[in-house]
Amino acid sequence: MKRKALLLLLLILVLPISILLVKQIQDWRGKAEYLPPNLAIYTQNSEGPLGRSWCGLAQGGEMSASGFPVRLNDVIPQLSIIRPCFVRIDHLFDAYTKVVNNNGNLLIDWTLLDQTVADIRQTGATPFLSLSYLPSSLAKNGDITGEPTDWALWQQLVKKTIEHYSGVYGQNIPNIYYEVWNEPDLFGNWRVGYGRDYLNLYRYASYAAGSVTNTNTFYLGGPSTTHPMETWLSNFLTTVKKENLRLDFISWHRYSFTPSVLKSDNALVSRFLEANPEYQYLPRFVTEYGSDAENNPVHDSLSDAYHLLSSVTYLDNNINGLFSFEIKDSPSPLKKQYWGRWGLFTNEEYGLVAKPRFEALKFLNNLSGGKLSVAGFGTYISALATKNKESYQALVVYYLPPGAYAPFSLEAVPLAFLNLSEGNYSFRQQKVFTNEETTSTESVTTGSLYKVLPMTPNSAYLITLIKQ
Repeated sequence: MKRKALLLLLLILVLPISILLVKQIQDWRGKAEYLPPNLAIYTQNSEGPLGRSWCGLAQGGEMSASGFPVRLNDVIPQLSIIRPCFVRIDHLFDAYTKVVNNNGNLLIDWTLLDQTVADIRQTGATPFLSLSYLPSSLAKNGDITGEPTDWALWQQLVKKTIEHYSGVYGQNIPNIYYEVWNEPDLFGNWRVGYGRDYLNLYRYASYAAGSVTNTNTFYLGGPSTTHPMETWLSNFLTTVKKENLRLDFISWHRYSFTPSVLKSDNALVSRFLEANPEYQYLPRFVTEYGSDAENNPVHDSLSDAYHLLSSVTYLDNNINGLFSFEIKDSPSPLKKQYWGRWGLFTNEEYGLVAKPRFEALKFLNNLSGGKLSVAGFGTYISALATKNKESYQALVVYYLPPGAYAPFSLEAVPLAFLNLSEGNYSFRQQKVFTNEETTSTESVTTGSLYKVLPMTPNSAYLITLIKQ
């Protein structure tokens, strides 16, 4: 009995110390994994034109209170300001159209889809149509994400869609992108090469694209998976090449609180495309992108805006489009304006308001020129730099994901402009999303300019350096 009491006393004394030691080990481990930034901009190392690869937008199958797909007509002026390159929509055949199977001849009511495509074009964007999901009239066992009752009907549906929008006797719209399905590995549990085989979806869509006549230029691609996967890429490219199927672009999605995953995803895609030289220069699109695929309050916050700005600093030049998902919230079942939905805008039913991520896209229009090499990214701090003659810009972003460890409440971020010509420069430091700004005149005599930016988590600066 005394021994048990002694053991209990020892546990009481030792346990707090053990917990403290574990906590310290965790803290030390967190600090050891943290990589501080040491940003260096190589002003003579061009990586080509900056482009505007972040300018894609996507709208999902959100339904309005009336039961019809959410319209974009009331955000056309706002979207025009951010100059979207592409606007992607999915749920074409189960929400935007009505399809009747009349003894093997499909009769299609395009009214709602026509209205939305017209909305997209009024923003100045090119329509990017995700060929999904099945209309109920073609769905085997009523499963609109599954196989069609007849593959010939799927082929006919794709053909009629291309003819309606790209055909010179239809809507006569040039350069539309047609993407085969939406997240097939998730919606329909499709596989590649076995079981419910995505290759059949793509194969018959390619046959459809090859059978149309009198059309404008259009593009067909996929596979639009939830993220790049080795098995999918390998089997998909092998089949496309072996059967000489049409493939004009590669697409995938990514939701992650870690923006640098954009770079690793693209590296994986590069590995497979470079192994197939005929495909290595195909356009690449991340046709849905965001911090979290689920409802989350961060979607209504500045955190998501900094997430987007940080993501742009990790975009390689061979990414042709990063599509922010999505444009507008559906009405909240909770009757709330903000409810953690993905939209750049709240739904008009509770007041149409632009969220911070929209402001981030608007801000990015300030960037121009040729893209410069930047080194010294930290764990949470990254940068994008441009050059226009002897004018330089640098977007420096400190994005801290929700719940992540921040070693300092104020980070001193070293920033170096290297290989500058000698002379005096105007240096302007603007804090993004605020009116804070400082200016100074800097003399460069050694070819380099060194500055230190005081940054707090979730903040960003636009630096402008102009030779006087």
